[in-house]
Amino acid sequence: MAQETCSSSSSSNQAWSYDVFVSFRGKDTRYEFTDHPFAALDRSGIHSFEDNRKLERGKDIWTELEKAIQKSRIAVIVFSENYADSRWCLEELGKIMECKRNLQQIVLPLFYEVDPSHLRNHKGISLEKAFVRHEKRFGVGKVDSWRAALTEAASLSGWDSQNLAHRSESKFIEEIIQYIVSKLNEMTHLTVAAYPVGIES
Repeated sequence: MAQETCSSSSSSNQAWSYDVFVSFRGKDTRYEFTDHPFAALDRSGIHSFEDNRKLERGKDIWTELEKAIQKSRIAVIVFSENYADSRWCLEELGKIMECKRNLQQIVLPLFYEVDPSHLRNHKGISLEKAFVRHEKRFGVGKVDSWRAALTEAASLSGWDSQNLAHRSESKFIEEIIQYIVSKLNEMTHLTVAAYPVGIES
């Protein structure tokens, strides 16, 4: 069965299932960092997709992840040291950037103990080794598309945990959650005309 593509819909008629999709490397951050933003999102009443809770047993993993990405208003990408090691993370990244282009999905990068410039320019031994390994398994064409998505995403304005202003992890997370809440409020705000006709008070 052919996979869905973001180009089949537009932001105006998109049926959203989630407020936020978080793409992260579980091996790096699930228990040390990512659990905290998920908990903060829940406390703020934000409906987020978390793969270890929302994936249905017996379903194709990638099909379910793809649907979740496409049906999320905002995508948060938690870049960590071994993010590019994971084929799944890179697949998610490619899909997220596709949805940014075709659905105007808001994409927010979060750089967790990694240098954004290294990701933009594909620097670092671990990153280079990961792409070489992926090329052998998935081919140059596929990996080139992942490289392009990585450069594009890492060039977006986001949050850097190594920034001196973000020494406190709790404040770092709070700032991100507040921004997400403000963007969701903007997206769901109903603008009413100055002199509405046919609308009861």
